Amino acid sequence: YARIYEGLKKRQKLMEFSDLGLAALRLWRDERWPGIRFHLLSGIRHLLLDEFQDTSRLQWEVFRLLLDDALLAGESIFADFSLFMVGDEKQSIYGFRNADYRVLADAGTLVTRHPRVVSHPLNESFRSSDLILDFINQVFDGLNARHGEEIIPFQPHSRHPDAWPLEGGSVNLYPPFCDHQEEGSEEKQYGLVDEARFVAAKIDQLLQDTRPLIRARENGRIVQRRVRPGDITVLYRTRKGVSLLLDELCRRQVPVIREDQGGFFQQPEIRDCLALVSLLADRSDELALLRLIRSPLGQLPTAAFHDLLGKKLARPETGLLDLYLAETDDSPLARALTAAVVHNRELPLAQRCALFLEITAAQQRYRKKTDDPNPAGNLDRFLSLLSDNGYRSAVEARTHLQKLSEADELSGSLGQQQDAVRLMTVHRAKGLQNEVIFLFNTSIGSRHNTGLVINRSDSRRDFPILLLPRSREDLPPVDFLEEMKVINQRENFREEIRVLYVALTRATQHLFITANAKKAEETPEAVAVMEMALREMAASDEDLAGKPCLAGIQVPHQQDAADSPEPGETPAPGTVREEIILDPKALQSFRRQGRKAPSGDEDLPITAAAGSASDRLLGLIVHRVLEEELKGMEPSLAAICRGWAPAGTVEEYRSRAAEMLAHIRQSADFQGLKRKATRAEIPIAGWTDAGAYILGRLDVLSLEGQRAAALDFKTGEVNRSQMDLYRRLLAEIFPHGRLAAVQPAEKSKESGKTYEEKW
Repeated sequence: YARIYEGLKKRQKLMEFSDLGLAALRLWRDERWPGIRFHLLSGIRHLLLDEFQDTSRLQWEVFRLLLDDALLAGESIFADFSLFMVGDEKQSIYGFRNADYRVLADAGTLVTRHPRVVSHPLNESFRSSDLILDFINQVFDGLNARHGEEIIPFQPHSRHPDAWPLEGGSVNLYPPFCDHQEEGSEEKQYGLVDEARFVAAKIDQLLQDTRPLIRARENGRIVQRRVRPGDITVLYRTRKGVSLLLDELCRRQVPVIREDQGGFFQQPEIRDCLALVSLLADRSDELALLRLIRSPLGQLPTAAFHDLLGKKLARPETGLLDLYLAETDDSPLARALTAAVVHNRELPLAQRCALFLEITAAQQRYRKKTDDPNPAGNLDRFLSLLSDNGYRSAVEARTHLQKLSEADELSGSLGQQQDAVRLMTVHRAKGLQNEVIFLFNTSIGSRHNTGLVINRSDSRRDFPILLLPRSREDLPPVDFLEEMKVINQRENFREEIRVLYVALTRATQHLFITANAKKAEETPEAVAVMEMALREMAASDEDLAGKPCLAGIQVPHQQDAADSPEPGETPAPGTVREEIILDPKALQSFRRQGRKAPSGDEDLPITAAAGSASDRLLGLIVHRVLEEELKGMEPSLAAICRGWAPAGTVEEYRSRAAEMLAHIRQSADFQGLKRKATRAEIPIAGWTDAGAYILGRLDVLSLEGQRAAALDFKTGEVNRSQMDLYRRLLAEIFPHGRLAAVQPAEKSKESGKTYEEKW
């Protein structure tokens, strides 16, 4: 394959990016040009090597030969020569381009021989808030500890002392959206679809929110303002599901730009069409044919593809097109090539291309490959382009379309200033930042299932077993292939962790992380580690202000609770907002942990952490919600309930909640009330259940002065009537709060509306 490919490039006078490095290295080492490196260095005064962690071994060898000359020559020759190298091993994410993060250490070893070399470690950030930096520290320290080795070379980060003050922010982690099947339905619901809908809804919610969630510098001043579309960037490792997210955002009329998609001529199906035009212009264009064979239209198995290349190698005088048609004359691609390339040359170019696309069923194949309806429209547009231009020949069309393609590629930076949500890959976002980052479809698995060097079933036929001796005689020899697989697994996993690092460090203030999995128990390792990081932050940090919540954004407390608006009024920006998160999907696997007091005192009364919300909680549930049932209960039980004041520690608070629940359930009066309620079809007992349930499982937190309540429950644990009770209870307890509810969008038999519409 390599010989064929190199021969094609040589005949067509083409060079790839890697060829430039090889050519330079050959020139540097060529004994016929002994002074070439010295001549080049004599014209260089300052050498800056940026993003050095993305350097390949080949590139480093080119640089090393130059640096050796400069360092060995000394100040007598290169008196004013300076070298500046900057790189970050944690951001080496271009392994597919042969980048080797270890080159940075090799370069450091080389240059530190010089007495004037100064090293500056960069562990301080001008970009992210303290909250996000704390989260990043926990995540990557936890990853290294989890694996018992340095998976990523990491030193704790802090915000640079000269950076402008950036307080607050949030980290929002959601459990994976899992594939599931609704009861009584044969249709499978995919977690990726749910994730796309959820992220689109969350983005829309942020844009509709009038609260000042963004802290920004404008005209030399620091201001608090609401979220704008341009503040939000969605990052993803792979493009799977991105078209679903794009459709959801467009449906909600959110301005959005997909920056990794490229223009019309950069789409995969259009690039395949350009290859077809090149083949129609010159049937000996073997690079164009190879692209079509490996496209979704070809469907040629890997083994058959290798056999085809082997025959071409054995018979170089025979054209690749003739060999392919002789071997696979019954495939749709072979029939289409015969009809459009070999025969029907008298037809106009647009008709020949249409014939080719029709025989290969191109629209269906591209749609099946990408799960995206856009390719069909793109193919129709391409055929219209051929018809409208009226090309006299395929050669003329190839030349003109190539120019259009180059112009399309160069115009990829247009529209950068538009105020719109941006969708892009993590690799494209490198070096960028934004106030709000969504990490979509987080999918890093364990280190044991991330890629292989050789995964073909017939690899043993092509690569016989090669055993390598060990350094110790008592150890068995190493299977070369298996060792390569293990090494590749390890390196791929390390690079995926570095990709995660780049993604998380793009956020300045707010970070949202979602994922999906086929099964609930298949939580991606990265999500598990991030959940653990949030738990450790909540449990160990004594400063409650500005710390992360597991769902929902916290707003700085700027006014006293007494300044809260009357019911029905809109709170002023920056005032206390009580956030009620009633979200079974987002909070199903997370449990709020007990927080330490700001002073570290474990005996802090719950009222100090919860404030007036705690008083209203107990007062309303005990005195108002259970009022009717307390009348009929035995006096001792009524006294226990009425005398239950919000004094004591958090543990005492929870203990009394459990005690109250046990007393109510064991009460004979309670059982009688349940029977009466059943006969009268009045959910009186439901009020008692709801009150006890909330008291037992509701945590009232104070984050930056922000009152927040989260009620989490498992699917099937409550029924519709109880859910309605919870809603009414919480609405009374938090009269100035905003209810954020996620409920199954099923119609109510009574009203015909969904829960979301009713609430």
